[in-house]
Amino acid sequence: MPAESINSEVQTAAGGDIDVHVRAENGEVYGYQMKRLSDPPPLDPVGEITRGKYLGQLAKSDVDHRIMLVDGQGAVVQWMENGSFQALMEVHRAGRNGNGLGAGTTFVIRLDDGALVIPPGAKTDPKDML
Repeated sequence: MPAESINSEVQTAAGGDIDVHVRAENGEVYGYQMKRLSDPPPLDPVGEITRGKYLGQLAKSDVDHRIMLVDGQGAVVQWMENGSFQALMEVHRAGRNGNGLGAGTTFVIRLDDGALVIPPGAKTDPKDML
């Protein structure tokens, strides 16, 4: 991938803000908003990840693939069992609190023992490396 196809801190007049912007060879654009959960983790990690500000920045960006890339803590099984996975699936389907904000966003949660991709099987990058 040529270096000129990757940009950082791309902002739009509409209020979009992408940390990393990647244009694939086929013309599709991947927009990444990157977050790190604090240590110790917040009481509501899903609420932290899905803040309206963060989802709004992605929603207002001119990209084909909106991806929230999160460095978290804990194990994959914990996120599955405590309802976080299902809650993020709901945001992907219907948006935050059912309001549509964040609908279609792909979440990649990097954890101590692996990564959760929500929805499972979603395309997260042009080269399928994430």
